[in-house]
Amino acid sequence: MDAVSRRLAPLARRLRNLVVRATVTLVDDAPTMQSLQVAATTEETLDACEHWQGYGLTVHPHPGAEALLLAAGGTRAMPLIIACADRRYRLTGLAQGEVALQDDQGQTIVLRRGGIEITAPQGLTITGDVTLTGNLTQTGDTTQTGNLTQTGDLTQTGNVNVTGSVAATTTVTAGAESLTALAATFAAHKHWVFTTSAKTGLPLT
Repeated sequence: MDAVSRRLAPLARRLRNLVVRATVTLVDDAPTMQSLQVAATTEETLDACEHWQGYGLTVHPHPGAEALLLAAGGTRAMPLIIACADRRYRLTGLAQGEVALQDDQGQTIVLRRGGIEITAPQGLTITGDVTLTGNLTQTGDTTQTGNLTQTGDLTQTGNVNVTGSVAATTTVTAGAESLTALAATFAAHKHWVFTTSAKTGLPLT
């Protein structure tokens, strides 16, 4: 090896070590910067690799996920994980321009070209107030715990079972009649008493 090659050999090694593929073996999610143990080769395991993730998004990868390792300065003393992917669970078949979040349980949020699609086989929990502008179509049962305040029209197809009082500031219609009109008819209703040939008094309230 000539003198130039000997001088360039350390630089060449650093360049080869600068970016390498690795496989996740362990995850420590407790630190403020997530720490991964990765296998860079079949014989090299690197501990305490900082997993750099974009602001507002954090993930906890499974062992076996693939990582892109950046050796700052070309030395393994400062290993950084700049990307982590898992082809086992990646959602495929998106249209051009669509974006998705997914996990290994089939839970997805997909920004489709025609709207946002949420699939939540493990359930969906919302903590906090929800403001809905637009129409809501409900398929399946709805269980309401607590008070329900309805402003505007409510159209219900199917049964409504209520435990507790129902209060309406305007008319409630049952069939072709309003409950207000039915109540007035009931209040004025009398029956004949055949033994006296006279009508009974009004219903007691």
